[in-house]
Amino acid sequence: MRGCFSARVDFWVHREGVNYGPFTADQLQAGLASGNLLPTDFCKRADHADWSTVAACLPSPKPQPEPEAAPAGPSLLPAYIGAAVILGGLVAGWWLVRDETHMPVPAPPKAATQTDNTTNAPPKPATNRVQTAKAERLPRSVPGHSRHIPTNALAVLTLHAEDLLRKAGHEQPLDIPLLAGHKEAISEMSPFLSGLLRDPESTGIDFKQPLHLFLQHHPPEGVEAPGFSPLLGVVAAVADANTVEGAMAEVIELRLGGFGRQMMDSLKVENGWRILNTNRLPLAFAFNDEALVLVLRENPRPGESLAKPLLAALESDGGLPGAHLDFKRHLTEWTDAALWWDALRTRAVLTQTDASLHALISGLTSAPTLSAGVFFDEGEAVFSFHQQEPGPAILKSNGLPESLTGLVSANAVLAGGLSLDMTAIRERLAGLPAQIGAQFDLTPERIDEILHAATGLTWKQLLDLPAGDALAVVPELRQDTEGDLRPALIVAVNLASSNLGGRLLEQLESTGVTQALSAQNLVLILKDDQLFLTTFEQQVTAQLGKVTNPVAGVRKEMLQAGGLAGWLDVASVRNAVQSLGASPALLEAMDAFKEARFTGTNSDGGLRLELAFKLADPEAGSLAASLDLAAELAALASPAPSAAVPAPAPPTIDTPE
Repeated sequence: MRGCFSARVDFWVHREGVNYGPFTADQLQAGLASGNLLPTDFCKRADHADWSTVAACLPSPKPQPEPEAAPAGPSLLPAYIGAAVILGGLVAGWWLVRDETHMPVPAPPKAATQTDNTTNAPPKPATNRVQTAKAERLPRSVPGHSRHIPTNALAVLTLHAEDLLRKAGHEQPLDIPLLAGHKEAISEMSPFLSGLLRDPESTGIDFKQPLHLFLQHHPPEGVEAPGFSPLLGVVAAVADANTVEGAMAEVIELRLGGFGRQMMDSLKVENGWRILNTNRLPLAFAFNDEALVLVLRENPRPGESLAKPLLAALESDGGLPGAHLDFKRHLTEWTDAALWWDALRTRAVLTQTDASLHALISGLTSAPTLSAGVFFDEGEAVFSFHQQEPGPAILKSNGLPESLTGLVSANAVLAGGLSLDMTAIRERLAGLPAQIGAQFDLTPERIDEILHAATGLTWKQLLDLPAGDALAVVPELRQDTEGDLRPALIVAVNLASSNLGGRLLEQLESTGVTQALSAQNLVLILKDDQLFLTTFEQQVTAQLGKVTNPVAGVRKEMLQAGGLAGWLDVASVRNAVQSLGASPALLEAMDAFKEARFTGTNSDGGLRLELAFKLADPEAGSLAASLDLAAELAALASPAPSAAVPAPAPPTIDTPE
């Protein structure tokens, strides 16, 4: 006999005159675990009239039975969905996210020993080898199975799935709130999938190693002008090859029944690989004791074989890490999730397959490769972006001079400095009018005429104007008489030519730009070799060229280190949004953070940008805090879920003895 909650049973919870729900049994359990529900809260089954307590409604959960084996025969689930689930496409996605909605029950009163930092916090991940290595900035080693990523891959998504799950505070994917409320539906749809989400290791995949999902262009043989033909692939490390075979067999049987079982019983074995390739399925895969490789066509053509791209991945000597140094660099960085894109190869492929998409990509970037990643460390979450530079480095190694850092207050809400190598900038941008003009049927001469009418300067003079150092500061946030938030502002740019700066300012005055800025509480000031844009109340600071309490210490060192650098003081922003009536939940989520720091440097042959969100508690888990804040910010732009609307209160409730 199945457990008492195998059929759907709904519950209602009553607190302080309001009914909340309906909830499933699993949601009640989750509410107790998180502290949003108390065992003594009033509770009743939806089909019962009498009220009791949550503890009485919901006895201690019993161990769940093992999922039943699926009968042989055709299944409603296509094989490619089942395979993607096994190999990480769905599992990795679920591990990356948490449900941004919360239990609609108000937070319970805190016990005397509880604090705001511990009430709803997930289990804190223990300090481990990964975090220690991150702090010491030791490069990761390139995993052995990564060599099976094909050299012609256009993009690769890399996920450290087990780390993400652990850092989110979950022991298994089925604990993630997004899935926890649908356990019964998942089990009904597929006992195999339910078992997989309860125990991912049942697939035989080693989720301690990174999981790679790649995209490549592979036109079908014998088809003229096929256009862009995407092929998806997965490369994963194997913990137990026999377990992998059993898991794959179950998926194939779900799709093809007894015939699928026969195919799995007659796997081709070649050079230690167990290989399955058939035109009855839109995928082909192979695995050995080290790795599993799968290729998948979303819309396969009748009779199409995927043997060629599969074998190319299996026979790869060094694969993409061996063929592309930038991808190898990318793999050695500390990330929990990362995306690498070969923009150069993509543009080359699209030249022959999709002219409109090629024009779009070419307009977005001329860089050979781009990559992005995120690492959720203890005490901070770091988002990074790397662009392989197509020309000379544009950021200087030395930072802002004292004439600019002296404008930054120690209590500034936001400050950012930019130090550019103007020689490199001018070299890169000199031909921009010709490139733009070709798209809009404008000659460089005509573009110069347009620019001169607006600014008094030609394109070359505009490039000659800045010296390369610029600063933006928000000294404070305040409310105006109408209750709106109005930031004070100072933007300062060092000029290479004060004469050109004077001509620019004269033209802006004659065309009414300065008057329009004045209507927005902004003023332009030219002082020696500096051009300022400030709010009215900051004019004196600009004229003096300094503040009474200038920034010092680490923050000043950041601004003087070169490239791009700055910070956002989260506590100041929190106080400002509190004055605007922000929700307590949003304020609590912001309390976890201390500041956000951003940096930009020339690194590893490219431009590297980092955004680090530092937590108030240096030992706290940053993934859970980041997800909580993201959920509250998302809630600002979306209506409350219908489940959060309380039902009418019952006429009377007899308090249990």
